[in-house]
Amino acid sequence: MFKTRSKVVFTSLLLATIYFIYIVQHFFGAIASTSGAEQIGAGIAAVLVYPHMLLLGIGIIFGFIAFLQIKDGQILHR
Repeated sequence: MFKTRSKVVFTSLLLATIYFIYIVQHFFGAIASTSGAEQIGAGIAAVLVYPHMLLLGIGIIFGFIAFLQIKDGQILHR
């Protein structure tokens, strides 16, 4: 599997995916498990972090596409 593909890119994509799952679960779990003013505060925090989550998700998608297609031009690793 790794004869023509980068192990470093695969590892970074794996860690980014785990981090993405964690951050989405953390913020949206905090909104669901609280009530009142805490829920409003958790919602505001989620809105502030949403651009980070969005760009992280887009980066993961493009990274996996580049990794599976073996396109060096799409990955900035060299």
